[in-house]
Amino acid sequence: MQGPVDLSASLQKRAGALAGKMGCSRRGKETSPTLKAMQVQAHYGNTVVVESQGKTIRLIQCLKRYNHQFIQDGGRKTEYVEVWEDVIGHVYRLSRPVQEGVPWLVHRWA
Repeated sequence: MQGPVDLSASLQKRAGALAGKMGCSRRGKETSPTLKAMQVQAHYGNTVVVESQGKTIRLIQCLKRYNHQFIQDGGRKTEYVEVWEDVIGHVYRLSRPVQEGVPWLVHRWA
């Protein structure tokens, strides 16, 4: 039998691999993958509930959180990003500007 597995290291490695698949380059810049837009119904600390085409989806594991900086309309912008996974293993990207009160945008990578 194998000994205990360090899940935190395993999750960090997986989150890094998923970030690469989702369009995050090694320099921290993001590309534009094909996205399917959804609406966030509730965002709790350890669970997110989203809705798409009348279906409710529960996101159960946050894989990564980071700030993404980009240039838009001649100025530097920052958004807060969270990468989540549902029970099936599909990956979702939640983002919003850093200021409070702005709703989350959520996209599923196809």
